[in-house]
Amino acid sequence: MNDRFSSQLRQHLVETANERPAEGQLAAVVDAVATTRQRLPLVARLTWNPGRIGLLPSAAVRFGLVAAALAIAMAAGASLAGGAKPTTVFEGAWTSTDPGDTSAQILVVGPGNTPAVYFEDGYATGAACVNDPVKRFVARGLGEISGSHLDVAFPDGGGCGLVTVEVAGSYAYIEASDTLIDQDQLVWARAISDDRSTTKSPASQAPAPPAPSTPAPSIPMDAATFTSTVHGVSIDYPAGWQVRPATEPWTGGELSFDSPAADVLFDPALGVELYLVVASQPYNGLHPQQWLRKQSEWLCPGERLGAGTAEVDGTNAYALRCSTSQSAVLVFAETRGYVIRLIASAAEPELTETYSSSWLRELLETVDLRPEDAIDAVSESASVSPS
Repeated sequence: MNDRFSSQLRQHLVETANERPAEGQLAAVVDAVATTRQRLPLVARLTWNPGRIGLLPSAAVRFGLVAAALAIAMAAGASLAGGAKPTTVFEGAWTSTDPGDTSAQILVVGPGNTPAVYFEDGYATGAACVNDPVKRFVARGLGEISGSHLDVAFPDGGGCGLVTVEVAGSYAYIEASDTLIDQDQLVWARAISDDRSTTKSPASQAPAPPAPSTPAPSIPMDAATFTSTVHGVSIDYPAGWQVRPATEPWTGGELSFDSPAADVLFDPALGVELYLVVASQPYNGLHPQQWLRKQSEWLCPGERLGAGTAEVDGTNAYALRCSTSQSAVLVFAETRGYVIRLIASAAEPELTETYSSSWLRELLETVDLRPEDAIDAVSESASVSPS
């Protein structure tokens, strides 16, 4: 074999090589994939992680991998929607919004009592990802379910590729709202909400109690507006109610009917049986999520009936239903947090039926946040020393 023959052979192979799949081959592959039941943990393994794969040669290749992963994830989701019922209440996909930067987050929990777990923050702004060109934080771990709690360990940590950090998760299932609440008091909702996505306990399958024979009276909300000179907020309240304004800033601690740091709006005929507490304070160096956790500890010291995200005067908020007699909303303004707490005595069924979390939501539509008007306590370091 000489060089001339080698050259002619290469030319022949280039001209005659078949680079197209055989007839029907592609259709056969598609049919095989369509009839193969996808396993949920597979979705986590197919997502792109630059730290595991290494630097890719071009943007086209990177986007191609991302598109392929998304296509397979969609196929797995469709398979899950039409497949068997979950083995636990945690199994499936859950979503939340990061209150720090409003990025979308997803949590995928596999089947069984020790499920595979995948976590992703679509756009992470924390220190772990500051040097990564793609700020998609991912972590893969293994969970352990005990009753209504799921604890997750991520042995390899999590990150956006260049750096990994330690990660752990703890999630409580709230049956009344079919949501999860994590260790930071963040609420997770199901990504797919239908009869197949929840395995109810026997207690939840009991028949609902009969509706009351007579509806509770409606409460007029057009009587008056209260403007707080201490906490920087205005809010409407029902006709016949009275207001006791705060006499000092709120520096922390629980807020009740007698708190001097709270604006208290109440029905004079009922007093401590029915009232609203309104207050605000600066974050004082805390991340809003840390401030949320701190306030939730005294607002709802036990297991809550429900929770979820909300919006008050165009600002992100977090709604809590601590019991049948207590609801609260925590509002995250740019420089300070607000607490609006409703107490309606559980000893009076008509009160809890009328002044419910739905009533509170209607009242929240009248709120006008004015953080620039709030008055804060003067710290000792800021006081003026005598000359």
